Amino acid sequence: MMVKGSFSAAGIRWDYGRFIFGKRLEFNARGEFVHSLSGDTSSLDADTGIRYKLTDRATLNLSYGHDQVTGTRDSLNERTLTTGLGVIW
Repeated sequence: MMVKGSFSAAGIRWDYGRFIFGKRLEFNARGEFVHSLSGDTSSLDADTGIRYKLTDRATLNLSYGHDQVTGTRDSLNERTLTTGLGVIW
C-alpha cells in the first residue's frame, strides 16, 4: 500500500544492559517511543528482561514486552511475558 503525503514525528530509542553479580545475572531494556508532531498518533515498543547464566553454555531468560500504538484506525495494545532456556555456542 502506498501512502501519499508527509508525516512528521519525533522519537527516542534506548538499548541498556547491565551485569549484576559479576557476569552471572544480566538486566536489559530496549525500546522505542515515537510521537507525531501533530499530536494524534504515538507508538511504543519496549522490552525489559533478565538473563541468568546457569552454566558456561546455558542461560535462563525472563522478559516482558509492551507494544502500543494509539491514534490510528488499527490501535494496538499488547503485552507479552516470555521465559526461555538459551544455549550459547
